[in-house]
Amino acid sequence: MSLDVHMASIVSSEGLNVIWLLTVTLLVVTTILFWRTKHSEAEKKSGTSSIRNDAPGTVANGHGSVTQQSVENNIPLTLGEVSVSKILIHPIKSCKGLSLSQSRFTPQGLEHDRKWCIMDANTHTIVTAREVSKMVLIEPRVEYNPSDSYGGRLVVKVPQTSGDVTFSVPLDPTPELLKEWSVLDDCNLFKVVYMDGYICQSLSPSEPDPTEVLSEYFGQRVYLMMKGPIPRECAPTKSFPDLKATAEYHDGYPILFASEESLHDVSKSIRLAADGENSPIGRIGGMNQDRWKDNDVEIERFRPNIVFEGAGHPWVEDMWRSVGHQSSP
Repeated sequence: MSLDVHMASIVSSEGLNVIWLLTVTLLVVTTILFWRTKHSEAEKKSGTSSIRNDAPGTVANGHGSVTQQSVENNIPLTLGEVSVSKILIHPIKSCKGLSLSQSRFTPQGLEHDRKWCIMDANTHTIVTAREVSKMVLIEPRVEYNPSDSYGGRLVVKVPQTSGDVTFSVPLDPTPELLKEWSVLDDCNLFKVVYMDGYICQSLSPSEPDPTEVLSEYFGQRVYLMMKGPIPRECAPTKSFPDLKATAEYHDGYPILFASEESLHDVSKSIRLAADGENSPIGRIGGMNQDRWKDNDVEIERFRPNIVFEGAGHPWVEDMWRSVGHQSSP
């Protein structure tokens, strides 16, 4: 399961405790993954699977199944009935995610997932929770309105010491409106990937300005950016050297999968690590052992898009060579 762990903080004593807790969690998970990698080289397998959902162009929570088409490995792999347990999108990169019952999908990923980001106004670098952990406390909400010329709005709630501040921006701005917005073509992610984007403006002049609200929260001048029209190509991989895929403001690729079984395996390993010196995976300094002896890790910490359950084995998603969609009869 690929991990994209983002940590939260607030400017209070409680917030500092949150930062410490999540920092320790990140350390624990990193140690577990390193241990698992060292002990799983002999278990590498490859296979193909397909997902069956109930409507083209959508992924439905709780519907669909994965069936084994062909498996090439030395150890037989029998999958159970696999279904979608959770669908999550993160409209603004590194900010709080949304749990959905269903979602449309596009070649760039689930609709509105990481379509927006927050960018340093001086360096044009996309800011993530790796640098500013309290970003995850910003709460975006998608409100659809088919009768609206913009298809609805993105409502953003930003915590402030004096109380939450809320503003909204158009969900799908019209070409006429975009002509009034400033556009940049050098938004950079990790100073490696360069993309275009529009500097978002409030839906109404009477609402707070996104730039001013977010700049106050970050303590530096930042912009809320919406991905522009120039396709952002994904890097090919060793397994798929001819990969043709595009993404929005994702770290690398359009969709991130995870499974409940893999999460349970991580939680189990964390509980083992909480045994301290008696742990088979070693001792982790600074870990709150009482906190993790009986508690599970939430899947939301890893910021996936589609979570599966039912395979019966952890990490099977690492062995799937493809996940497809078929329409109902």
